[in-house]
Amino acid sequence: MAAAAEEEELTAGPLTVLPDAYTVRAGGEVLPLTPRELELLAALMRRPDEVLTRTALYERCWGHAMDPADRAVDVYVRKLRAKLDHALPAWRFIHTHHRLGYRFSAQLVEEGAAGRAEDAGGDGAGAAGGNGAAGGVGASAGGNGTGAGGGAGGRRRAAGGDEPAAGGRRRRGAVVEVEA
Repeated sequence: MAAAAEEEELTAGPLTVLPDAYTVRAGGEVLPLTPRELELLAALMRRPDEVLTRTALYERCWGHAMDPADRAVDVYVRKLRAKLDHALPAWRFIHTHHRLGYRFSAQLVEEGAAGRAEDAGGDGAGAAGGNGAAGGVGASAGGNGTGAGGGAGGRRRAAGGDEPAAGGRRRRGAVVEVEA
């Protein structure tokens, strides 16, 4: 008899996913997710620190081509974030790269930090985009910076050039298409 295949285990900070067992643990406690939420989380965790397009995530998790007007990935990311935020409020896992997709990176949020970086304009929120607007890190017309938007932790174009805003950080994430 062949030995049982080793189960895949995906771990990031206090988050552990066992896709084959349909189990997610957050800080040691079981986190109830729907099968689609678990599949989406596993797809992101398998490619940490890479921006995965909405289309690639849709094809991977739904199994067929995405209609351009379909917002299912966004809806499921929102639901997944809410559950992760409730279970592990000091951590952020899924980061938005506007007009590109989503990136998985486990990050411990500073004590007293108010709200999500995305809500404050961090990872690309805002008209001209912060980290992750079209074209990658801070790709506004002027390069690495933002016009309107950027916000706390985002990148701003300083008079001296291409420096991160106060509390900002440099990040380079490759846009990746996931094979279905």
